[in-house]
Amino acid sequence: MLASSKRFPFILIFTGILLVIAALTYPAFSKTKIAAVEVPIPSQVASYSLVSKASGSAALQEFTRLHGKSFPVLGGAKATYGSGNQVTLWVASTTSTAEAQRLLVAMRDKIAEGQSPFTPSGSSQDRGRNVFALDGMGQKHFYFQSEKYLVWMAATADLADLALQQILNFYP
Repeated sequence: MLASSKRFPFILIFTGILLVIAALTYPAFSKTKIAAVEVPIPSQVASYSLVSKASGSAALQEFTRLHGKSFPVLGGAKATYGSGNQVTLWVASTTSTAEAQRLLVAMRDKIAEGQSPFTPSGSSQDRGRNVFALDGMGQKHFYFQSEKYLVWMAATADLADLALQQILNFYP
């Protein structure tokens, strides 16, 4: 009995070392990956065709770069339309409509603080949704929630109203 009680601490140490190694290496060898949610985007806006699209991790990196922080989103897309970037669209997919609403309110409140390059220029209702309008960076900007999606669109002033209506119809 005395010999086995002397081995017990060594067995515990060895088991602990194995558990630490397993915990550190599991993520590298795990086949389970979180799948990014595909975010739908229109192929054309205001008679301009899709010129470029970033989706998945590339879009999420773009969101992080623009805001200086990451967001609790499942997927995203950034799309530009027209050779002169006449319309740019950012769409983020969240876990729920409640999460999308929470992020929308946080965005509205942050912009209202006045530390962003955007000036609020009003809001409107579309099918029960709040659509927020902004001016800034030489364009018209609009953002709104559509179920689990947060949508932000920037467009040149001459295309803004038409582009907004098409985007609102695409994300009902």
